[in-house]
Amino acid sequence: MALGRIPGLPRIGRSAWMLICAAVAVVSNSVHPQDALKHIGEPQSIDTFILLFSMMIIGQHVHGAGLTDMLGQRIANGPAWAFILKTVIASAILSALLTNDATCVLLTPVIITQCLNRNLPTQPFVLAIATASNIGSSCTPIGNPPNIIIRGYSGIEFSTFVKRVFPSMLVALALDSVALVMLLRCWTGSQTRCLQGEDTTKLVAAESDSKGCATTEAEVDAWVKGVQMQLLRPARASSWHHTASAPAPSKLAIGLHSYGKKNTPDPGSIPLTLEAGEPWLLTLGIQLTDNKRRTAWVRVVLAVVARMVSCMALGLLSTSFTALSAAVLLLAADGREARTTLANIDMEVLIFFAAMFVVVPALTNTGLPALAWNVVADLAVLSDPLGVIVTCVTVVILSNIAGNVPTVLLLRRAAFESERPLSVEQETAWMALAWLSNMAGNLTPPGSVANAITIDAAVKAGGCAPTLAQFLLFSVPMTVLSIASGMPLLLW
Repeated sequence: MALGRIPGLPRIGRSAWMLICAAVAVVSNSVHPQDALKHIGEPQSIDTFILLFSMMIIGQHVHGAGLTDMLGQRIANGPAWAFILKTVIASAILSALLTNDATCVLLTPVIITQCLNRNLPTQPFVLAIATASNIGSSCTPIGNPPNIIIRGYSGIEFSTFVKRVFPSMLVALALDSVALVMLLRCWTGSQTRCLQGEDTTKLVAAESDSKGCATTEAEVDAWVKGVQMQLLRPARASSWHHTASAPAPSKLAIGLHSYGKKNTPDPGSIPLTLEAGEPWLLTLGIQLTDNKRRTAWVRVVLAVVARMVSCMALGLLSTSFTALSAAVLLLAADGREARTTLANIDMEVLIFFAAMFVVVPALTNTGLPALAWNVVADLAVLSDPLGVIVTCVTVVILSNIAGNVPTVLLLRRAAFESERPLSVEQETAWMALAWLSNMAGNLTPPGSVANAITIDAAVKAGGCAPTLAQFLLFSVPMTVLSIASGMPLLLW
């Protein structure tokens, strides 16, 4: 699970391997087919599916409104140290609201493009997005898949979850920020021409002179234009990222999200005539220009996300159905055919979770997880310092071997069946598991799916990702410090 493949066999991905394991479990009668369906259809499982599905839709609309592009431009202003600090803060906030995986998909190409434009090394920013998204997502029960599952099984209220984890998250984020600023300074200091402000034309001319050829201004412009085209986000991410070749929507299909026909005169000053069949939000008798449509759509998306978080915090509706209501409202307000948005749902993630809800009970039925847990059960308690250390080491190792989501599900059955799991109150034990499984994701690149997403997106955006050694040199001490500083705040 950690590597996403079995050595010597084709690299088909985590979801495919999890699906194969689920099929083997059913065929080998490790779990009965009817029981497998029951596990997938449990209320907690359905809540997880609904929440993941809804957050994918909301994430698409957040990016479709141009919010991530605007955020990236604002983040990139100022000196390099301020740039990376703002990257950490933005990653943490977005991941707490939109899940860490969605944040890495949306934010990484924007930040990497800004880094390349400023001739900054991209490796520290890859580490910033990956680590900050894992830390920030720990603060809310919708921030990442382990938290979603823990909220479903523990029943902890949204506001209670945030209050318990927020102090630990704040300390870990501060440590991460200081370490990243120091890392960026060391990285830029080791480069000879980084942050020297050299003119692009001089660099190109020098390169051309070294080859014995003259460089004209037109050639320089063509070279710069070619670099800019290379920095465009790949078509692979077209579900959440606009590209220059994306066709404009039909005028009769426009909603608040759409901006008019392609190749029309500047629509900023041309009122769009309302016709029969226009989306319901535009049949109110208000003629909106194209610029006003952009502004209105941004405000609608922000208002829906803010109301969603408020409803979750106040407990007015269940977390999953609050997110689903927000997603449906955005689909309706968009005014376009919803087929495009729904087609871009990451079904691979949903398949992974469906298969995992079958594999984990089948593995539990073998008795191996309980047997393995019994080896450390007497020591893995949260009521004394030595027990805290044993629990932390056990959860972190399991999360990096099997993945943090399977670890949460396995420990739920092996260690959380009693009234006082880990020798503390139920709520405290669940919060400790949430914190440890989240921080364990920062230890290694395979420790969290968000890490893999960030590295992949950075490379495809034209940047460089840190090597395994570089990642571990930063992540290992940061993970230890984060856990060591956060656990006392959770327990005492």
